[in-house]
Amino acid sequence: MRQQRFLDKADGATCGSRLVHVLQRLGLALLAATMVLGFPGCDDGKSGCSGSNMPSMPGASIPLINSLSPDSGLQGTTVNVTITGDNLDGGSLRTGVWPTLTVSGSGVTAVVTEVVPKAEDGSVSSYLRANFTIEANAPESLRRVTVRHSGGSSEDRSTFFYVRRGNSDPPASSDPPASSGAPTLKDLYDTLGLPGTKVKVFLSGVNFAEDAVVQVSGSGIEVQIINRTSTQITAAFTIDAKAPLGQRNVTVSNPAPGGGLLPSNSLPFTVTTGGGYNRSGSR
Repeated sequence: MRQQRFLDKADGATCGSRLVHVLQRLGLALLAATMVLGFPGCDDGKSGCSGSNMPSMPGASIPLINSLSPDSGLQGTTVNVTITGDNLDGGSLRTGVWPTLTVSGSGVTAVVTEVVPKAEDGSVSSYLRANFTIEANAPESLRRVTVRHSGGSSEDRSTFFYVRRGNSDPPASSDPPASSGAPTLKDLYDTLGLPGTKVKVFLSGVNFAEDAVVQVSGSGIEVQIINRTSTQITAAFTIDAKAPLGQRNVTVSNPAPGGGLLPSNSLPFTVTTGGGYNRSGSR
């Protein structure tokens, strides 16, 4: 009797193992079918998925944008932009589903035209090419550019594109950057920071020299330049835990030919205890 009960338990364990094995095989089959037939809720290969319909794809990682070239464009034009970074392709060669681009604000539409994944030997980094179509009445402002694919969104690791007035024409990237003359500061993002934190701030304008400096009035904020172009600066604002609360003036200055600095106009940055909003309207 005791031997029979043992055999019954053994048979039950064997059945359970077989059931688990069958379910695992079904799961793999469903994954393979999904990769071949496409994801539910997706558009065609070039359009990719969008919003909440974007599924999670095993092996795909969250995208990271490092740079845009060019990083600005005139109202009423279409600009071919090269976007470099990490994990930008989202496994598009396996799935046939291209990543999508969104540009914050109104009046700018971005369409991906080429997807290049990172080379296995590391000789080529991941990059995208896209057409940014800027309407003639698109507001002049700094716009957040976001990549989305099956691995997620670059929302927290995006970069910015500046829409310029149709009659403005800063020096082309191939021209030597300005070394004299005051720069003009047009936009700032983010505009809020908490004491004891580090905030990534994007500044856009014209006539930024290659050795331009960013200055913040008052005390308790240290500025580190991450990247510069003639029209955009990325900086890190490290706010001391005891930094006084309130509004500060942010300026960009170019070195003057005879020494000293030629400052731009100023834009506000506020040290706050929280509860405010940045310029995009999000917390």
